Amino acid sequence: MPRFEPAGGSTPVWLDHTDYTARLLAGGQPPWLDALACAAWLKKGQGLLRPDVVRFPATDLIEAWLQAHAELVSALGEKSRASYPVKRLLADEPLRQHLADVLQALRGSVAQVPIALAIETPGALVQRANRHAGRDAEAPDEDLVDTAAMYLADALRELASLAPDCIDIVLLESDGDDAELSLCQPVFNVAEHQRWQVAARCTGRLSHAAVDIAVAPAPTTGTRGIWIDEATWSRDDAPPSAGGDFWFARVPEDADPERVLTRLEGLRLAPAQ
Repeated sequence: MPRFEPAGGSTPVWLDHTDYTARLLAGGQPPWLDALACAAWLKKGQGLLRPDVVRFPATDLIEAWLQAHAELVSALGEKSRASYPVKRLLADEPLRQHLADVLQALRGSVAQVPIALAIETPGALVQRANRHAGRDAEAPDEDLVDTAAMYLADALRELASLAPDCIDIVLLESDGDDAELSLCQPVFNVAEHQRWQVAARCTGRLSHAAVDIAVAPAPTTGTRGIWIDEATWSRDDAPPSAGGDFWFARVPEDADPERVLTRLEGLRLAPAQ
């Protein structure tokens, strides 16, 4: 299984290019529901931008799946207990199989590049499932997040069985800091068993010791990815060195293609240290 281990030479770059390559390569409509077409689109984006890791946007696929499957949305609210919507979502067998089908098709075309399954944190998954179930989507308490982490771990375990050797990194993504990661031990346990690397991307503080790869504006643990803001695509100067090992950036949907390629070459030449 490919591993992400920055070495000498050019600075590695991770990208969230979903919106950008959707516009450029898919007419603004990613083919989430067609496994082969989805994998082909992701492969084209990888070939165009050449990031050092393939970020597989599982959260976006899950959202598209929910919007296309009214029967699943209806099932999320069938039971009243607080944990049921997220449990039902993550246990949905057709969704699990579809994720596995995309992963298998993608692995076949990017065999030498690490694939990072990017999914939002358990608390955010609870909120997403609750919104679709028509329930309160406020931030869940720690007990509910802890329970959701077990459901997510179970789903990842099943994905490992359905799509063996197709995940190299689990990337937990959060719009906050790393506070929720302390409740994600079931996910860490599955990753360790599968020999996956664990990455986390946070908008705030990120120093959790169990994370192998940390992506934040100023990470302080593991292999450090410096998350640079979207303004980088409109500047000509290199981002300042920030004590990291690689760059992470989101490519804006409306970015100019020629400028994106030029900027990427500049990032690879700019040390993150």
